[in-house]
Amino acid sequence: MTDPRIREETTLLKRGGQTRDTVKSAGGEVIRYGTIDLQSMKADEWLVSGKTGAGLFGYVFALEANTTTSTRLAPFFSLDMSVGDANKDLSGNKIERASFTTARSVFLTRHECGRRQ
Repeated sequence: MTDPRIREETTLLKRGGQTRDTVKSAGGEVIRYGTIDLQSMKADEWLVSGKTGAGLFGYVFALEANTTTSTRLAPFFSLDMSVGDANKDLSGNKIERASFTTARSVFLTRHECGRRQ
């Protein structure tokens, strides 16, 4: 999502205390977090693992750029992805486990979303 009208008071990383507490209470762990380069801007990222709302072990990835400085020319940008957060596939078949491993989740976020600082 991009929207120049959205501007947060704090960045994704500064909200990290809440994120870490939520992940820890759900029995999960933070796999990666930090700042990465996205061509002409820096973005904050989180990749966590743990039990999802569907009761499966899975992964959640969040990325935000221009969080506190959003303008018309550099709008707030947000990308959220989750794996293992649905209990059925598109055909209605029950999902037993997440389709990605930890290694695959790290690879995807590292190679598709930018280079870590």
